Amino acid sequence: MILDRIVEKKKMRLKELNLDIKLLKEKAKRAGSRPSFIQALQKEGLSIIGEVKRASPSKGLIKENFDPLKLAVAYEECVDAVSVLTEENFFLGNPEYLEKITAEIKIPALRKDFIIDEVQIYEAKILGASAILLITAILDEKTLKKFIKTAKSLGMDALVEVHTKEEVEKALRAGAEIIGINNRDLKTFEVDLNTTIELAKSIPKDKVIVSESGIKDVVDIKKLTTAGIDGVLIGEVFMRCDDIGKLAGELKGAAREKKVTKIKICGLQRIEDIEMVNKNLPDYVGFIFAESKRKVTKEKVKELMDRLDKRIKTVGVFVDKKSEDVEKIAKYCSLDILQFHGAEIPEYCEKFRGKYEIWKVFSVKDREIENRILEYKNYTDLCLLDAYNKGVRGGTGKVFNWDLIEGISKKYKIALAGGITSKNIVEAVERVDPYIIDLSSGVETNGFKDEEKINNVIQKIRR
Repeated sequence: MILDRIVEKKKMRLKELNLDIKLLKEKAKRAGSRPSFIQALQKEGLSIIGEVKRASPSKGLIKENFDPLKLAVAYEECVDAVSVLTEENFFLGNPEYLEKITAEIKIPALRKDFIIDEVQIYEAKILGASAILLITAILDEKTLKKFIKTAKSLGMDALVEVHTKEEVEKALRAGAEIIGINNRDLKTFEVDLNTTIELAKSIPKDKVIVSESGIKDVVDIKKLTTAGIDGVLIGEVFMRCDDIGKLAGELKGAAREKKVTKIKICGLQRIEDIEMVNKNLPDYVGFIFAESKRKVTKEKVKELMDRLDKRIKTVGVFVDKKSEDVEKIAKYCSLDILQFHGAEIPEYCEKFRGKYEIWKVFSVKDREIENRILEYKNYTDLCLLDAYNKGVRGGTGKVFNWDLIEGISKKYKIALAGGITSKNIVEAVERVDPYIIDLSSGVETNGFKDEEKINNVIQKIRR
């Protein structure tokens, strides 16, 4: 495998260099401070790390007229940090590039290399790095933890790179504060941007998330921004473009487009309801297949969906229904999402993963809610929080104490339900910051959907 070959070559090179760690430690202690890498990523909006990169194992030579200092100076005007490849054999990098660059520019620099020995960390400090790259796939957990600690003791940050869920967990246990999700599989060098989108869901919001590899244009930036990432590391596209500043501006502009809380209108029953939502275009609509005054048959839903704007995603709401019955209804109606509102256990939810997006509803009555959410973390795509009503399964139409879920939206992808109307919608969004607002009785009059109320609440969210 390519990764194994790179690491083996690195071991040989370090052995040949025979660097004096004691001497490097002394030099590193005397090295001056550099701008903070993590602070550059924590700034408002999307941060961009521009990479100085001559070649790669998968693409070969990327930049023919390669002037690392000239590139870094161009980056300084338009990005938040630079990444400098110092691996010599496969990426044609050089530690000297980093030394020259950090002597010239004032933004933080990341040493991007295959760090397998502590001596490389001290060397990075001497070369002027503000941060180092640590690749989870090539370090055991004990070493990873030690290297993060060493970097921190020298005033440097560590960008800890992951590619799988297991590596995310390993990075978190080791104390990583900045997690770089590599969309490229270092074993095969295949790229998939969805790697970031999926893994970001399992990373606590107090961590800084950077997406790496395969980011090409504003479409990719918008996709990643929606996933809640803090920064992107881009190399090849910048190396091949004619105007780094112009491209960086376009990418940052795309990221600045305001993220809007998504909207679900639940409990649709009539053709008139479909006409209302088609005019207002919420992101989701819900059809209830459980005992409720809003219950509909699969045949009725099929009829309604034939008239529904195809841009709107459909949610089927079920309460403790046999899995085979849910499957039949979902298939018959071509539902996008299954929402389970009863006592469905994690293993029940797992049966539908891969076929449909899965939402699980939790009734909030105390601060133990997070422990219950955790049980379903690996089995669902979103948790919907509603008011608790003893003995009642399904929506309550009542507002619960939002203080009980303070900070939850920073850790999990949530939808907020329960008595939300045009009067409290702004407060709900500002206090809870949910991914989705779920509306039902709050946009009804006399038990039926009210077009004016729907329009009013949607406009408030979008403003």
